[in-house]
Amino acid sequence: MSTRPPKTIAIIGAGPAGLAALKSVLETQHYKDGLWNPIVFESRSEVGGVWLPATPDPRSPDKPPATPLYDSLTTNLPHPLMSYADFPFPPSTPIFPKAEYVQRYLASYADTFSLRPFIRLSTRVTSMEYQGAGWTLKVRSTDSAQTETQPETILADLVMICNGHYASPRFPTTPGVADWLDRGLASHSMWYRHPPPSSSEKKEDKTILIVGAGPSGQDLTADFLALKSSPTTRYTIIHSTTEGAYLPSDERDAPQPNGNILKRRGRVVQYHPLPQPPNPRESEFGEPLQGTVTFEPPHHPEGAEGETISGISHVYLATGYDYDYPFLQPPILSDAFPPPLPLPPAPHQTHPLYNCGFSVSWLARHMWPLHLPLERSQLEAIDAGVTTYPPTSLAFLGLLSRVSPLPLVEVQAQAVLAAFSDPPLLDQVKETLAVEQRYKELRGSFGENSEDAVNEKVYKAWHKFEPMQQFDYREQLNSDFIARSTSASPIIPEWHREMYKQVGLLRQTWRALERSGEAEAFVRGVGSGLDPEAEWEGCLKRLLKRAMEGKMGEEISGENSVDLGRI
Repeated sequence: MSTRPPKTIAIIGAGPAGLAALKSVLETQHYKDGLWNPIVFESRSEVGGVWLPATPDPRSPDKPPATPLYDSLTTNLPHPLMSYADFPFPPSTPIFPKAEYVQRYLASYADTFSLRPFIRLSTRVTSMEYQGAGWTLKVRSTDSAQTETQPETILADLVMICNGHYASPRFPTTPGVADWLDRGLASHSMWYRHPPPSSSEKKEDKTILIVGAGPSGQDLTADFLALKSSPTTRYTIIHSTTEGAYLPSDERDAPQPNGNILKRRGRVVQYHPLPQPPNPRESEFGEPLQGTVTFEPPHHPEGAEGETISGISHVYLATGYDYDYPFLQPPILSDAFPPPLPLPPAPHQTHPLYNCGFSVSWLARHMWPLHLPLERSQLEAIDAGVTTYPPTSLAFLGLLSRVSPLPLVEVQAQAVLAAFSDPPLLDQVKETLAVEQRYKELRGSFGENSEDAVNEKVYKAWHKFEPMQQFDYREQLNSDFIARSTSASPIIPEWHREMYKQVGLLRQTWRALERSGEAEAFVRGVGSGLDPEAEWEGCLKRLLKRAMEGKMGEEISGENSVDLGRI
């Protein structure tokens, strides 16, 4: 047992990334030898992060809820591919489970591995800065009466930021949308939980506009299309996406078997001015407020002018979320787009980290800060005069998108701890060149647009991975960091890659099983034997075989209205 005081590892957030980070710390020899002391700060009253439900506060309608979790949310990946490496989901779990399954899974993870004693719930980090030889964090807790305590100072040697990226809704800047938001005719999907009940008994055809092509946009579209039409109400759902402008005419409108209508359109280019009656949420004649929008012209020979549609009852903006770190301030983090790379020479100067909302830059391996020197010779000798804090003392986990997050943040956490215990593992020369190379590759993929436009596109795409890229990334972290510091290192089963390539087909087939009433029996007892992973592997392969053999028939191919899965 060491006589030196243990180093403090502060983890911000007890969602999927924070829990993985904490468990990784507790499994290290450094912790077992008394050299590391972890502490987790979670602003909410329970673990789970984005998977922990929260109802929007009607007393503060403009305050974003603690999570965008809506009632119909299911995972968009099969749980055997998204579980932690040594902790499968319980036996008989639906292959694409609803959110409550994931929340129970995360709470069980915290209980099984005795993580709770290290987690301070209802405690938020308000600020952090590097002073002397470590980080100084200011934290405030909330008591049972929802009263915040006095600020408390915590000193830490390593800070792992695991606060997720679904807390700050991103709003479009389309002309006119601000007035629609102010008048209540538009809202961000972060406030959505389920379709509102119809409040009118007279015949009323409602037109709902949903903006956004991501999983939330698809789910909301499916939610409203599934509503039963009646003698008094029929729903027309307009799904606005970039791809919608490229559809041929015969695929733009799709009547549904239940009487509702799906219209696929391109981007909205104008939200027209709303009437100004005494009641801002009603029209001139006291009727519920409705609006008019114009879409971009279709990009095919048949259309040249943008289409205008009136009678919009409500707009749901499923337009994503910004990365948000209210506890990080300049000079550590600047809320702006970074300049293009490579950087021009400027002796004895480094840039801060940049948060443009879409990405955090510049980070080695999408985690560690790079104190990018602006003079190439400084790459070989980054000293205390250039570096404001050791790059291995701060790490961002879970920034990547289009990935299976839980197994990925496990590997990230293990790599961060390896570099913290052995800082030379993080080669700043190599990592700087890798960041510059990624910028060059992304820059080349966006054509010959203006420099500013291309630079913005690069950083908007910075953390987005192609589907199979995540597996190479995990293996590289393993070989470059984890395997060099421990004899045990994670191995990605080959069937994970095989099944990930078929996620779309697996999702469609599972939805068909749910509609036919076969889903529960299909997974009954799976995972209850001596080798749960092998059982879930076999289950996914049976599901894929069923799809390949066409046993689901028209139930798979017949979904020509909307992709009802979150693929």
